[in-house]
Amino acid sequence: MGNCITVKAIMAKYFMIPPGKSPPHFRPMPALTRYLHLGIAAANNLDRSPALPNLFNFATINLRNEVGCMTKIVIVLILLTKISLSAAPAAACAVPATYHIPTTIELVEQADAIVLARVGGSHADRKSGLIRADLTPISLLKGQYLSNIVSLEGAILANNKHHATPSDPRNLVDANPDAFSGGCNRNVFNKDAIVVAFLRVKNGEWVIHAPAFSRALEDVRSSDALWVKTVRLYIRIASLPIAQRRHEMLSEVARLSRENMDPDSPLLALDLKRALSVGY
Repeated sequence: MGNCITVKAIMAKYFMIPPGKSPPHFRPMPALTRYLHLGIAAANNLDRSPALPNLFNFATINLRNEVGCMTKIVIVLILLTKISLSAAPAAACAVPATYHIPTTIELVEQADAIVLARVGGSHADRKSGLIRADLTPISLLKGQYLSNIVSLEGAILANNKHHATPSDPRNLVDANPDAFSGGCNRNVFNKDAIVVAFLRVKNGEWVIHAPAFSRALEDVRSSDALWVKTVRLYIRIASLPIAQRRHEMLSEVARLSRENMDPDSPLLALDLKRALSVGY
């Protein structure tokens, strides 16, 4: 039959990524890329093999030469699903092609409360059995959050197998690299790390608000970190009437551009310009 599966074909058909193109926020792990190539190689050899070995606890499947491309692709996706679920603590995540990653000011507007929180222990939820990491608020940035602890579902503490990547303290654009590891949000944290957490009330309970690939779970070194300054700035702007916000952002850009002594000012001004450029 000949080979009918390629990485480009799968990207184009199932992720709507044209050949030669790559969306700005699609960053597959090297390990996942290797698994993809291995899975494709295995599928392309199905019609030359009388059976698929029981490699991933599958029952032996007898396949003849008439196995078509669609069947092969389904098998590859099944293998990849089993691999991805066993390789990382996060569940697989997918977003529609029209998905928009919230900007910082949009995150601020959407949140009912924003806190600086310290990562504590992790535990299994009694009802769902899912692992949760506990975040203890140490400073309130927005709202009236009154609880002592908020839990992040599906998150674990860093260990010998899973490592947490610290957030880049000078990057105000991209989410922590771990957010692109398969679960759409970072899910491994160092114990005692300080995180800027965006919260919402859902069914009467406080929960973490972390849209896919957003900067909703960035860690910082202190309460005067650049990211904390940025969030505080947008909290103040978002508290103004909508008609006044753009004017205030332009005024802040002008003010920050005149500040030569503070190394954070140019980055804050640049982030405001980005927010203005997308039509805010």
